[in-house]
Amino acid sequence: MPYFAKVIQVAIAVYRGFWYNNTRKRIPEAFGDAQIRPLPLRISWKRGLLMKVTKRAQLYLMRKYKRGILLFLLLFVVSSSILVGLCVWGSINAAAEEVQQRLGTGFRLKVPSIFRSNPDYCRRVTGADGKETLMYAGPALDDTLIEEIRKVEGVAQYDAELDEYVLLENGELIPGMFTAAYEEYQQAGEMEMADNRAFWSREAMAYGHTDTSLADAFRTGSFSLIEGRHITPEDKWKVLISDRLAQQNGFRLGDSLTLSNRNGMGGWAGFYGLMGELQQVEIVGIFHVNGFQPESEWVAEIDSAYNYLFTDLAPVLYFDNVAYEKQYGFSRSSILYENLTFFVETLEGLEAVMDAVKRLDTVDVSKLDFAADDTMYHSTVEPLNTIRNLVAGSAAAIVAGCAAVLCIVFTMWVRSRWTEVAVYLSLGFGKASILGQFVLEAAVVALAAGVLAFAVCQQVPEKIGNALLATAIEDAQPEEREVTREEIHEAVQAGALGQLYKYESADYAGPEHIEFTFRFTNFLLLLVLELLLITGAVCKGGSYIFTLQPKQILTGLH
Repeated sequence: MPYFAKVIQVAIAVYRGFWYNNTRKRIPEAFGDAQIRPLPLRISWKRGLLMKVTKRAQLYLMRKYKRGILLFLLLFVVSSSILVGLCVWGSINAAAEEVQQRLGTGFRLKVPSIFRSNPDYCRRVTGADGKETLMYAGPALDDTLIEEIRKVEGVAQYDAELDEYVLLENGELIPGMFTAAYEEYQQAGEMEMADNRAFWSREAMAYGHTDTSLADAFRTGSFSLIEGRHITPEDKWKVLISDRLAQQNGFRLGDSLTLSNRNGMGGWAGFYGLMGELQQVEIVGIFHVNGFQPESEWVAEIDSAYNYLFTDLAPVLYFDNVAYEKQYGFSRSSILYENLTFFVETLEGLEAVMDAVKRLDTVDVSKLDFAADDTMYHSTVEPLNTIRNLVAGSAAAIVAGCAAVLCIVFTMWVRSRWTEVAVYLSLGFGKASILGQFVLEAAVVALAAGVLAFAVCQQVPEKIGNALLATAIEDAQPEEREVTREEIHEAVQAGALGQLYKYESADYAGPEHIEFTFRFTNFLLLLVLELLLITGAVCKGGSYIFTLQPKQILTGLH
């Protein structure tokens, strides 16, 4: 009984002045009226209630500081995890958007690869040699189509591509299959076969582009320009070569390559005869191959990435027309490109631009390979998003685990205060006021934990994010390896020798270092999330306040 009286006296002291301000009645002397000072009448009831809630929360935290420390540690872990997750998420999103804006987002149009077997895309004609052959008769990827699409609102840039076989007349390509065969036939004294292989050892592929900076190989980081400049739409008879090819032949910027188109190239009958005239192209840039391709006698010179020639459209159009005349006996009526890539101003506007292109009367895009250009997504944006999702997922898992622990802690915390709650309810305290006190206690601790986490974790996102970024970049680099005889034997039997020796690119063109910076908005969002978490946990743990009467609560203690 004395203990119960003491509880009543403490409750009255906490609740001082409540009855006086609202009922104008004094508390009986038996409850220690002499020690109770009612609040001045000028203080409103709501303000007085707020002061009581604040005071009670302050007293509890001071009295139960060990529980406060435990809660602080839990909330510090939650705050740190949320802040790191928010920072990494925001910074990587910004980096991915910057990459897409810098390297372009768009769509691609190209002739279907199966057009030769589809009568809707070709027709039979008599070739220059008098034999029947197939001629493409499908939708034209020509300058007329380019001009129509460029008029669509939202289209920013474009790149037209056309490839053609050429022969390097004043230099040697990086050695491969035909060079090795030439040496063997020469040693055997079979000069006709040796000359034939020498011819093929100088055959390369010229990749003509409107703007080489927009070519996939350079956009994805497979190749990097290390000297000179890219080819622009204004250039004529210019070329980019690899550093390996330049070193082997002593080529420098400003030098010229002599290119030709001869009988026997691209599958035409006959050998060595010059078709058209020799053409000079000026070297304006030198690139480095970032990927890896095994050098072997099984790799043809034309398939080696080090022998790729990137030119403007003038050389390939000339040699393409020469080959066309050789096959059909007449010139092209218009330029036909192999594929067209268009870049839009914003990623958000891509779908609208593609819909507008579909409605053009100039061409039926349903008969073409027409799709969004996802080159940059798979090569650069996807690795960034993988890092973002990994860090955010880890942070979310930590937060979820801590949230579960917090729910248990708050449930035990609130239910361990049944006597206090029963007294508050018996004195007329509002249920929301009681829960508000519990929320306020936790919110004060959460604020302190959040401030400390914001100060301590400034460098954590950058270390975690850039460590993962470095790993992603390293994983994107192809691994140099030597092909074994067993692998060669298996590839020959499977007819997949080309796959075994194919070029493996380093398809990453994003940033190698990202600045991860905490923003004040991250801190505000943290406080909102923690307040929701605390409120939910407190309400769950204190749900009995709304269902039980004071007597039932006290009875439940025994």
